[in-house]
Amino acid sequence: MRTMKESRSTFHGSPPTKMPSPPTYNPANKNAYMISDDVPRGLVPPGGWHGPRFAWPCLADATPQGKNESVETQSKRKTCRRYNDPGHAHALTFSCFQRQPFFMPDRVRHWLMEGVELARERHQLDLWAFVIMPEHVHLLIYPRGDDYDISRILSTIKPPVSRRAIDFVEREAPGFLSRMTDLQPNGKTAHRFWQRGGGYDRHLWSPRHIWETIAYVHANPVRRGLCNLDTDWPWSSARAYAESCPTPMPIDSGSLPDDPRRVNAIP
Repeated sequence: MRTMKESRSTFHGSPPTKMPSPPTYNPANKNAYMISDDVPRGLVPPGGWHGPRFAWPCLADATPQGKNESVETQSKRKTCRRYNDPGHAHALTFSCFQRQPFFMPDRVRHWLMEGVELARERHQLDLWAFVIMPEHVHLLIYPRGDDYDISRILSTIKPPVSRRAIDFVEREAPGFLSRMTDLQPNGKTAHRFWQRGGGYDRHLWSPRHIWETIAYVHANPVRRGLCNLDTDWPWSSARAYAESCPTPMPIDSGSLPDDPRRVNAIP
C-alpha cells in the first residue's frame, strides 16, 4: 500500500453543472419537507435526477404498516466482532431501523456526512468510498494510525445522527415516532434510528479486494434500479473515480493502493 500523501484529494464541493445539485434543507420552508402535519417526507425536486423514475415514497408510505421484526431476529444481528488491525481498510455497512428509508430527507443525509467528517478528523482516517442509500449506508475507510478503534469511530458517526433524527421527529412529527419504536428483549421500548446491532465490518488488505469493494459500493443504486449509471446517484463517491468530479464528501485518493486491474491490463 502506498504511503499516504499529506494533501487530501480535491474531490469536494458542489456537484458538476451537468447534474443538478442535491436539494438543500431550508428549515424556513417547512411545507417542502412535510407531507402532512405529522409525517416528514423526503425532498423530491421537480425533474432532474429525482424525476418520476427516481421518485421515492414519503417515509410513511415507504414503511409497511405493522411490519415488526421479532426480538429473536434482531438479536441475531447484535453480535459484531471488531478487529482493529493496522494497515487494514474497513468496509462498513449499517442500516436504518427495520430497513426503513430514513435517509430520504436531505437533512438526514447531511447529518450523516457531518458525522463522517468529524470522525475523519477526530480518528485520523481516510474515506475511500461511500454511498448513502435510502435505508442503509456503505463506507470504505482506512485508519491511518496503528492505534484505532472501529467501535469509537462508529460512535462518532452514528449516535449523533440518531439523536438529531429522533429530536426532529419528536418536535416536528410526533406521529412518526411509532415507526421508530423498538420493543427490546427486556420488555421496554425505545426509539431507534439505526438497526439494533453493530452492522457489518469487513476487513480489506488486498488492493484487488479494495478496488472490487469500491465498485460494489458504487453499484448499489444501479442494482436497486434507482439510476442507470453509478455516476447518476449524487449521494456516492462514484463520480470522483469515473470523472474526477466533486462529490458530497471528499475522497482521500492519495492513500489508495494502485488498482491492480489497471496495472496488469494489456494495453
